[in-house]
Amino acid sequence: MTPRSDLLLSLLENLGLPLIQAVDSSSWKSAPDPAKEAERLKDLLAASKSLGQELRKALHLPADGDKKSIRIALTVLAAQMIAAHQKNSGKAFSEQDVQRVTKGFEAVLAFSDDLIPEEESLEPLRKLGEDFALFGGYQIHVHLLHAFLPIIRAVSIFSFGQAGSKMVKDICDKLILRATELRGKLFGGGLDLNQARIAELSLLRILASLYADCHISETERFIKLHESARLVIQPSTIWDLFEQRMLMLEALATSFIPLAQGGDPQASDSAPPETPAVHLSAVNENTESDEGGEAGSDGQPSGTPMAFFKK
Repeated sequence: MTPRSDLLLSLLENLGLPLIQAVDSSSWKSAPDPAKEAERLKDLLAASKSLGQELRKALHLPADGDKKSIRIALTVLAAQMIAAHQKNSGKAFSEQDVQRVTKGFEAVLAFSDDLIPEEESLEPLRKLGEDFALFGGYQIHVHLLHAFLPIIRAVSIFSFGQAGSKMVKDICDKLILRATELRGKLFGGGLDLNQARIAELSLLRILASLYADCHISETERFIKLHESARLVIQPSTIWDLFEQRMLMLEALATSFIPLAQGGDPQASDSAPPETPAVHLSAVNENTESDEGGEAGSDGQPSGTPMAFFKK
C-alpha cells in the first residue's frame, strides 16, 4: 500500500463512515429520504470542517507548524465527535456545541503541557495504529472474521425470518464482491495482489459496519411498525438502504480520491463520477487553493485535494 492509498482508506473509515452512520442513526424513524440524508451528510461535513478549524486555533500552531497532517487529524477528530453527538442526541451540532467542545479541548491541552513524550513512550501508540500485518492465509481469515463481526451481531438480533447462518453467508458474499468493485474504482490496477487484498480487507470493514447499521436500523423500524405494516420491510429493503449509504460513501471517496492519485481529480480516468444523490461542493466552496494548486477555467482551484482541510 502507498501512503496515499492508506490515507484514502483511513479517511473513508475514520471520517466518512462515522458521519454516514450518524445519518443512518435516525433513519428508522421514517422511510429513508435520500435527498434529506444527503443534505444532512453535507451539513455534518461542514460542521466537521468548522470544528476542526476551531481546534486548530486552540493549538496556537506557528505558521510553519500547521501541517496538512495536523489539519486532517483534527478534522477527523471533529467528525467523530460530531457523529457521536448526532447519534446520541439526534440534534445538529450548534455553535454553542462548538464552543463547548473547544473549551474542553483547551482544558486537555493545558493538562498536556506538563507531559513531555519521549520516543520510547510513543512507540506503543504507533503499534496500536498498525492494522494489518499479513504473514499467511490464516491471518487473512482472522481479519475477515473480525470484519464480519458487526454482521453476525446484527443478524443475531433479527434475521427477518431467514436462517441466520445462511443470511450471514449471503451478506458476506455480497459485501466481498462490493469491496472488490469499490477497490477497483478507487485504485484501478495500481496495486499488486497483496496490496489489493489489504485494501479489500480495509473496505470490507467499512462496508460490513455500514450494512450492519442498515440492518439494525431496519430492525428497529420493523419493531416500531404495526404488525399489518411489517411486510413492507424485507431483506431487500435493507439492501436498498445500504445502496443509498454506498452512494454517500462513493461521493466521499470522490472528494478524497485525489489524495490517493496525487493528481487532478478531473483528469483521472479511474475516479468514480460524482454521485448525483450527494453533492459535497457546498462543503468545499470558498476554500483557498492548496500549495501548488492551480485555478481552473471557472476560477475554482482544480488541483486542490486538500481543500476540504484548509483553514
